Amino acid sequence: MSDKLDFVIVGSGIAGLQTALLAAEHGRVMVLTKSGLMETNTNYAQGGIAVASGVDDDPDLHFQDTIAAGAGLCDEEVVRVLVDEGPAAVRRLVETGVRFDEAEGEFLRGMEGAHSVARVLHAAGAETGAEIQSALTRAAREAEVELVEQALVVDLIMEGGRCRGVLALLEGEAALHEIRAERVVLTTGGAGMLYKRTTNPAIATADGVAAAIRAGAVVSGLEFIQFHPTALDIPGAPPFLLSEALRGAGAKIVDRFGRRFLLTADDRGELAPRDIVSRSILWRLEESGPGSVFLDATELDEGIASKRYPGLARSLRSHGLDLDRDRVPVAPAAHYLIGGIATDVWGRTSTPGLYACGEVASSGVHGANRLASNSLLEAVVFASRVVKLAVGPATAWPDPVLALTLAPPQNVDTGRLTRDEIGELMWEDVGMLRDSDRLKEAATRLGEGLGTLDGLNRGAVEDANLNLVALFAAHAALGRPESRGTHYRMDFPKLDPELARPTFYRITEPAPLAVDES
Repeated sequence: MSDKLDFVIVGSGIAGLQTALLAAEHGRVMVLTKSGLMETNTNYAQGGIAVASGVDDDPDLHFQDTIAAGAGLCDEEVVRVLVDEGPAAVRRLVETGVRFDEAEGEFLRGMEGAHSVARVLHAAGAETGAEIQSALTRAAREAEVELVEQALVVDLIMEGGRCRGVLALLEGEAALHEIRAERVVLTTGGAGMLYKRTTNPAIATADGVAAAIRAGAVVSGLEFIQFHPTALDIPGAPPFLLSEALRGAGAKIVDRFGRRFLLTADDRGELAPRDIVSRSILWRLEESGPGSVFLDATELDEGIASKRYPGLARSLRSHGLDLDRDRVPVAPAAHYLIGGIATDVWGRTSTPGLYACGEVASSGVHGANRLASNSLLEAVVFASRVVKLAVGPATAWPDPVLALTLAPPQNVDTGRLTRDEIGELMWEDVGMLRDSDRLKEAATRLGEGLGTLDGLNRGAVEDANLNLVALFAAHAALGRPESRGTHYRMDFPKLDPELARPTFYRITEPAPLAVDES
């Protein structure tokens, strides 16, 4: 393992590997990933990558759609960067070996919710993430990038107010390993395991956000969790994602009587923003009972659904369902962490030497509700900007944020929460429908779950990370007395124009994870 590193990158999804490939042109790079290189949220991403590439589209239109979806909280400067630099970023992916679906030499462009034109590129129908992950992994193996698997980053090394590296728990070791670098880039993805029902793989345990919080970095937007409307809803089956591309191709969402009830909530029906679609489905399920809402692709041209989306068809067949002939029961599931570590337009965090990119970051590009398929684009665009800034002259955060401080109870240990208990609590009290009483109850219980770990192992660290980030999310939701985007308060059901601003939080007393080694 290298001693002198220019970059340590934590995470091996699209953001991490793209950052690594670009950074390798400027110095020695190590990528740490807590599982295998391919075990990432990116690899499971069915949705495509939104980019202005058609003759009927342009970055200005993409900008307008992103701003509209963000419900008044998008940072317009950051969105402008996303849409203007997006086409070049996608070309880099193609040059790396990503094969998007084409016809007659042109990219096929799909329609998804809240987009005004078809602009979403896919690969193998709904296997875009797997194609991107495979191509970037091949490129990383060929480049002079040190790839370390089974390495869980627990905390950041902080010296003199600057991040100097990471402390990692390596496979087969009982103690933390110190890895130093001039620059640390967190690309650890999301936090789907905060909820009992999620489309994310089990690795999505908020590790990067938690480590940044403990180091004193500012976080933002943790009240905004995007729930995907259409995850499989069969008892005993995992809630795997049924891509929005299906609805873009004409599939409908219906109740048990075949009625398209979404049209009563929004004229765009199935292609309304995800927050509207998800809440409408949840309310119908509460009225009609489990298993009463379906994704219906049976009226598409015969066989077209399974031919265009073969991976989805295979998965459904394993559960006895035929995508072309059967209505598929669906319900919302936690999908994307909109908030995260606060960054500027260059990926800088409030902590010198520390950068963040992709889902772990909160740059302001998504506002209160992410526009479908903007996340993969965000990762490649801002990976490039992180590297450009990091190899240039040292600069400070240009506009220090005013962050509210949170002082979690220390060493309470009245009953440490397991991830199952956290998932249940978050689903019930900090889920799609919220109110003050439930949020306060969740914050109290999550605060009581903090304390010293009995031992150092991956499961215990992950649970502690989930507990900490869940606590910050509950406080952020409690501190926004309005309904905006993915954040819906039953006690404050209207949008408050005075709250059209992000909120920022940091921990009162930064400290690494406490472990009892006696």
